[in-house]
Amino acid sequence: MRDRLDHRLTQRHVFDYLDGELGERRQRRLRGHADLCRDCGATLRTLTILLWELRELSAPEREMSVVPGVLRRLRQEPALPWQLRCGHSRP
Repeated sequence: MRDRLDHRLTQRHVFDYLDGELGERRQRRLRGHADLCRDCGATLRTLTILLWELRELSAPEREMSVVPGVLRRLRQEPALPWQLRCGHSRP
């Protein structure tokens, strides 16, 4: 009987668990059931991986080239005296 109750609890509250919205007691109960129940364990693992992947997709992309950063830093630095004498323009 308790297994069926835990199974229903897990199905009903798996998203609350993943969002960190369950109390400590319910978290332990849900994790304990998911460790023993093949279906609930697979569901919890699949949803956890899905959330990780979705967070990676929404993360801002890093610049793949160093060139924009180098040019930005060069523009911020003052011109050297020899550059001014030789007539070199700023990048």
